[in-house]
Amino acid sequence: MTPLEELLDTLDGAAAPDDPPFLVAAFGAAHDSGVLVTDDDISHLLGWRVPDECWAVGLVGGGTRIPLDVSATVDHQEPEHRIRLCCLVGRDGTVATLLRNPDGLVAASGDAEGRVMDALRRALGLPTPPPESGTADLLATLWIDTLLEVADSGVHLEWPAAASLHPAMRILATQGHDIGLEHITMIARVATAAWSWENLRVQARDDDLLHHLVPAKLAGWMDEGMFARWILSDLPPLAALSALAAGALHPLVWREVEAVITATGAGVTDPDPRGITSRRGECRRSAGPAPAPPPRATRRS
Repeated sequence: MTPLEELLDTLDGAAAPDDPPFLVAAFGAAHDSGVLVTDDDISHLLGWRVPDECWAVGLVGGGTRIPLDVSATVDHQEPEHRIRLCCLVGRDGTVATLLRNPDGLVAASGDAEGRVMDALRRALGLPTPPPESGTADLLATLWIDTLLEVADSGVHLEWPAAASLHPAMRILATQGHDIGLEHITMIARVATAAWSWENLRVQARDDDLLHHLVPAKLAGWMDEGMFARWILSDLPPLAALSALAAGALHPLVWREVEAVITATGAGVTDPDPRGITSRRGECRRSAGPAPAPPPRATRRS
């Protein structure tokens, strides 16, 4: 049993399903008892950075097991539905997780991902997994949400007006560039390539971009992978937004929009607009101004 697995076993035996969640930081020699420092305020996890002598961090908490059958009713306080979850990350990047079910069965794993695991890695200063995709979905989401906002106001959008609302086209327009409509696909592709997740993270840190989703200080603590997952998980799914836009825009306009989005590599498949309305407001508030363009290259003399 590795030191991380031994610590996991210790925490599993020390916490009950109904105990409030708490953070753990392990100090001292990994193969000895060492010192455990706990914190009952799990909000401290975001932005947490432990000293170099800390060899592992973790989160221990309870939860409710929800059946896959959405019609079933669950009493969140009944013991038979309560579970306990322990997640640990070592200084060397190893992971150990444990899920104890109400019947006592334990599911242990050394492979776990998600916001908690991202935050635990960043607490140790470790990198998180890279973004699963580029920024194409983000730019498409911001564009479609803007189009829906205009359509909701009763304005009948023609294609030229719709194209001008793409984040990249808006940036170029504010800089005095008059870009012909025929170049929008190229512009959208270039913007997707230029505005990497790291570029946007740095702008969020330094210029407060997307501050409704990620405060500047938190963006500085994150790395590229965590930042990308955080942003996308708080925005409406692109497929669902696309389904709304397909019904709100003129078919010819939507066909042009969809063609540009598809050309950038964004996904618009399997649309399902259910439950999206409440998240569109957050998308609109978070969008703010379009990202600043990347620094312009200069030619050496």
